[in-house]
Amino acid sequence: MTKSLTAIAFLAFAPACASTGAATDKPHFRQGQTIVSRADPAIRVSVDRQLQFLGETDAVVMNGHATMHQYWFVEIEGGQLERAVIVHFEHMNEGSDFTFEYPTFRMETLGAQSYLHQSFSAPTCPLFSAEVRAMLAARGGTPRQACIITRYVRAVTEDKRAEIIFFYVEPVDGAVEEPEGMGSGGIPTGADTPWGQEDARLTQAFRSLVHVED
Repeated sequence: MTKSLTAIAFLAFAPACASTGAATDKPHFRQGQTIVSRADPAIRVSVDRQLQFLGETDAVVMNGHATMHQYWFVEIEGGQLERAVIVHFEHMNEGSDFTFEYPTFRMETLGAQSYLHQSFSAPTCPLFSAEVRAMLAARGGTPRQACIITRYVRAVTEDKRAEIIFFYVEPVDGAVEEPEGMGSGGIPTGADTPWGQEDARLTQAFRSLVHVED
């Protein structure tokens, strides 16, 4: 079985856990502004200091088929969450026959690897769980309900049972409708369309904040 392109809508979160930032025997961990993964994938992801580390979340997702772990970096201004970068690791659990299958219709390079790149708008942001909202509230921040998202995703093992995703999220005011120029799977129908221009802006913002080394 395969995981849907728009699987962000199915994300559910367990209670947030504190992080000291110290290296442990975990497969991945935080060192300041850098997330280090030893394997599946072996990677270093550095986030610009414009965004502060907020916390981590763990959860069993996809109706028990997979387990995910996220690292959140945020910018809070005037009591509002302005933007966030999320580094997301996920693997299938034992007993599941699911795999992470993604098309290759818009691939972009981060570090030494190619990722499927998609952008979405969401009237209710699926990433803002109650636990994430509680972490934000502890920092004096509140997310708006709607958001726009750009993400980079790839399967990281030959058997496609593990993946990594990078999310860049901006909460937005008011109702969110499907923008003009948004094509299938979050791919703009043209660079000169309203969504094509927004997608380019989101891409530039993400790349200015995140550095990937394989």
